[in-house]
Amino acid sequence: MKAHALQAPFTAEAVAGLRAGQRVLLSGPLHTARCRVTKFLLDGMVSPAKIEHGAIYHGSPIIVREGPHWVVRAAGASASVLVDAYVPDLIEKYRVRVLVGTGCLGDATRRACARFGCVYLQTVGAASKLTGNIRSVAGVHFLKEFGAADAMWILDVENLEAVVGIDTGGRSVHRRIKAASRRALDELLSSL
Repeated sequence: MKAHALQAPFTAEAVAGLRAGQRVLLSGPLHTARCRVTKFLLDGMVSPAKIEHGAIYHGSPIIVREGPHWVVRAAGASASVLVDAYVPDLIEKYRVRVLVGTGCLGDATRRACARFGCVYLQTVGAASKLTGNIRSVAGVHFLKEFGAADAMWILDVENLEAVVGIDTGGRSVHRRIKAASRRALDELLSSL
């Protein structure tokens, strides 16, 4: 199946046609937001970067300064479950359209995706996977406050391969796999 090209700006219309299980090539700005940034943004603070209708990346890149430029050495996605408790409120407050990470997210996030028109894209967690898709580091916020691992980095990516884990209809690849696994297990156990 051919991958769907999803390019910024990430409008409601752009993400509405995506379906759980579909391959996507994502291009545009990704804002890293792990636990500290996410909680900070929900504790009444205002994002210094425009994340409304944007893309949030659950990851912690290794970035170093080389002269006037930031250079990404590695950038793998973190387990999204680490921020799952905050994600529904983040989606609602900022109308985030795209989440990128690894692993499954819970029912509250699935419902928020459906209610507010957001998709969760799953990618490989390997630290080097994203690195080749980064065109540039467009900026950084909260570097002094949270350190490099938890800062909000703005990464300009091109053709980052991912799979839609949750779509705007609330359909979830993980729920589908869990249900199919349950049916297969029940069949197996009934045959014993």
